[in-house]
Amino acid sequence: MPDFLNLPPAAKVCCFTGHRDLSYQQMEEVLPRVTEAVDQLYKRGVRTYLVGGARGFDTLVAIHLINLRRHLYPKLQLVLVRPCPGQSDRWQAQEKVLYQTVRREADVDILLSDHYYNGCMHSRNAFMVNHSCHLLAYVTRNTGGSYQTMCLAQKRGITVENLAPDGSALAFMEQQGLFDGL
Repeated sequence: MPDFLNLPPAAKVCCFTGHRDLSYQQMEEVLPRVTEAVDQLYKRGVRTYLVGGARGFDTLVAIHLINLRRHLYPKLQLVLVRPCPGQSDRWQAQEKVLYQTVRREADVDILLSDHYYNGCMHSRNAFMVNHSCHLLAYVTRNTGGSYQTMCLAQKRGITVENLAPDGSALAFMEQQGLFDGL
C-alpha cells in the first residue's frame, strides 16, 4: 500500500471524473473547459491533480494535463490513482499505449488494491474525492460511476464543476433541490 501522506492537503488537490465513452465533438468541446478550469485552480495554488486512469474522459484529461505541465504549468503534479492491476487488460491497443504513457508521466502512481474486486472502481473514486477539495467532471446523465462520484463529492462539500456543455446532471439535481439538507 502506498504512502498517502505524500499527497498535499486536500485544499490543494483537484480530482476528475467523467464518462468512458465520449464522441469526438464532446472531447473537442471539453478540452478548452478543462484548460480554463485548471488555469483558475492553478492560479489559486492547486498544483496536484488526481486522475483515475479509466478510458475516455480520464485518459483525455491525463494526457492534456501532461501537455499543460510541459508547456504552461511546470509545477503541476499528476497523480494516477489505479483501482487494481490489470485495469487496461481488455482495452484496445491504442488505449493501452496511452495508459502506459500516463503511468510513465505521472508524478505519483497509486495502486489501491493488489487485485480486482467488485467495487474497486467505486473505492478508487471515493479515495480521490476524500483527498480533494475540487472535482472537475464531465457528466451528462444521472447514472453510472461518474454521476455517483459527482454526487459523493457534492455530499461531502467538495466544490464540483461539471464541464459538460450545460452542467446537465448537476444543474438538474440542484434545480430539483436534491442537495438540500445533505
